[in-house]
Amino acid sequence: HVSLTVSPVRDSLNQTIGISKIARDISQRIKMEQEIRQQVRERETFLATLSHELRNPLGAILNASRLVRDERTPLATRENAAEIIERQVAMTRTLLADLLDVSRIAEGKLDLKLEPIDLRALVDTVRETTQSEMTRHECALVYELGEEPLPLLGDATRLVQVQVNLIHNAAKYSPQGAPVTVKLSRDRDWAIIEVIDQGIGIPENQLENIFKPFVQIVESRLQRDGGLGVGLTLVKTLVEKHGGEVTAHSAASGTGSIFRVRLPLIPFAELEQFYQQQAQTAEPAPSPPVKPRRIVVVEDLDDSRQMLCSLLELDGHTVFAAADGESGFELIVRKLPDVALVDIGLPGKDGHEVARSVRESPEACCTTLVALTGYGQQSDIDKALSSGFDSHLTKPIHPDRLSELLSQLPLQAPKHATLT
Repeated sequence: HVSLTVSPVRDSLNQTIGISKIARDISQRIKMEQEIRQQVRERETFLATLSHELRNPLGAILNASRLVRDERTPLATRENAAEIIERQVAMTRTLLADLLDVSRIAEGKLDLKLEPIDLRALVDTVRETTQSEMTRHECALVYELGEEPLPLLGDATRLVQVQVNLIHNAAKYSPQGAPVTVKLSRDRDWAIIEVIDQGIGIPENQLENIFKPFVQIVESRLQRDGGLGVGLTLVKTLVEKHGGEVTAHSAASGTGSIFRVRLPLIPFAELEQFYQQQAQTAEPAPSPPVKPRRIVVVEDLDDSRQMLCSLLELDGHTVFAAADGESGFELIVRKLPDVALVDIGLPGKDGHEVARSVRESPEACCTTLVALTGYGQQSDIDKALSSGFDSHLTKPIHPDRLSELLSQLPLQAPKHATLT
């Protein structure tokens, strides 16, 4: 790309006696302009896709909620509608979690909790996590496992996420009824994960871009679950943070695709220590039954407050509620509950101020304080704990997580515990 300027050269009598030409190389500028235009197109496509992906579950939730409240709805239909609501909320939560992970990646804030694990030990968790998606696509998930252990240093949660995203991706691009095969094997010092499908395949010109954020195969946008195009970006980043690599292979359109992940195994010299740690790992003790508590809920959103109170009352707790920070603090001091669930983003006196005030109160200082917030990064957790909270729950709060936390908390002398 060249910018050419042509000018006449004149003599003292203003007669044209020649031509001046100046050529400037503007390749870099053109490249930057093209990249900016491409980013704008990708942003617009992403926003349109996000709108579509959120409208689908929200529409299903709205219709299902109307069925639940209609007196004419048979009991079986109500139960099915409740399952639909729970499933669609879980899908929406997954979308938001993926977006937050992409944001953390961009900011360099995605950390791993590495520990020795056998890659084969994650199979049951992956099966359980992908079951509903595979059932919806009428696809079978087939695992092929070798007999040899695959010990590595990894973050179990993130390695499950890698396999789940690859399996969901395979099911999304596969015809209904087609199997998705996952092979776990060893190649010298590497653990190999292969996810193989019989779907539409990947065009050759898209293989290089398939792991970029918000990139999708064109055909997927015609399907009912195109997704946001961030799953493979997360896979690539998580695998590379484990010291591995991921590649995509596809022979031709309609022949399926293979995603291959390579992860470094623990060196042979460290295997004995690994097996000793595995042998010492005991089965987790079942959670004790939840004891009835006196609980104060401080939440400014009416619907969230009412639903949370109702869930707690179903478990036999005595619940008191407030809609703002000032009245919430007064309610805690007056009722002296065992536990107070306090939203951070309250009008007026926010959750941090409520916590500090409670800790300064002689009457209520021993109340266990649990922060409720949509912000779940480590800095948010640290800020909540430094304000006086004993634990932190990230919204949307899963009822099982809340029950687990309540079962672990003592009635007095609260201990720090964090679930996100």
